Amino acid sequence: MDVGTRHELDAYEGGWTGTLASWALDHPDDPDSPHALAAAATHRAEWLRVYREAFGFVCLVLRPTSG
Repeated sequence: MDVGTRHELDAYEGGWTGTLASWALDHPDDPDSPHALAAAATHRAEWLRVYREAFGFVCLVLRPTSG
């Protein structure tokens, strides 16, 4: 089992939203650019203001049982 720290979760969330925002800013003429920038901004705001305090992961290994 591994427990992610707040720093690791922040780095993960910031990494992918930052990468998406950077791509959008680097490609202003791409028709998807405004949508990508908006998605990054929305997710970042939700992460910081909504679910950052209650975020976690779980991994389940399921298998059939006899019976």
